[in-house]
Amino acid sequence: MKWMRLMPLMLGVILVILSAKPLFAAGNETYIGSRVNHQFKFDHIYVNFMELGKVEILGRGTPIPVDHISVENELSDGKERQAIQTMAEYVSMNQQPNGDRLTYTRTYKWAGQIIEIADQFQAGEFNSSTREQVNLHMSINHKDWSVEGPVLVRPFFLDDNRYHGYFGVLTVKEKGREKLVIIQRTSGTAFTPDKNLSWRILSIDSQGQVQEDRFTYDELSEVPQRVNMINITSASPFSLGYRSNILFVWPSLLFPLAYPIGTAIVGLLLVIIGLVKGLRHYRK
Repeated sequence: MKWMRLMPLMLGVILVILSAKPLFAAGNETYIGSRVNHQFKFDHIYVNFMELGKVEILGRGTPIPVDHISVENELSDGKERQAIQTMAEYVSMNQQPNGDRLTYTRTYKWAGQIIEIADQFQAGEFNSSTREQVNLHMSINHKDWSVEGPVLVRPFFLDDNRYHGYFGVLTVKEKGREKLVIIQRTSGTAFTPDKNLSWRILSIDSQGQVQEDRFTYDELSEVPQRVNMINITSASPFSLGYRSNILFVWPSLLFPLAYPIGTAIVGLLLVIIGLVKGLRHYRK
């Protein structure tokens, strides 16, 4: 029967159509990522990793020391501000008999610019699981750039783990020009749907000019490099895609091997078989 001869072709077309949308989405994510990484060079700036006062770029095997950026760590009880030289010293300084709140200040210096990040926490004993909800105080060249929007601080750490998920620093190069970039999650600490997430990015050039960019989850794709900055600094509760999160789905035999890759291959084979059979029948 005629419809039986068309079965492979029809089934193949259906499988290809069903597979097209996720394959296109994955391909589009790859294309946008390639374009952004060709235009920009991103380096996540780590500080105090293994050694206080050390600035490095991690994630490329051996840590790469950064000479043109410095960091200083200080602790204040509201009366005096003391430099922190070692972790042991930091722990000792926290053992306040009256249990006052202390202020930790981290100062970045880059290209003559001074960036201060500070948070308050309760003095005493704490461990890696201790969290405090506070507002970050931020100043650039002594001008206040703080915003409302609490973050979770881990007072046990002085490296990037202290503000993990909420704050990060990186350098961004475009056409040979470098900027120091600060990214902060501003949507608070409460569990919230994706659409309620928000961030701000402060870009500082070597002349001290600051550009602020505030945006929500729904506005991410308008400027694709925002996604790279958030993912590199882990300033999000999960990894983000440019237009979809399809590349961050946990892989399994079902997805993406069986669907959409497997269904697309089978669909194409059926289309080819159907066309060959149809052509042979037409010639006869």
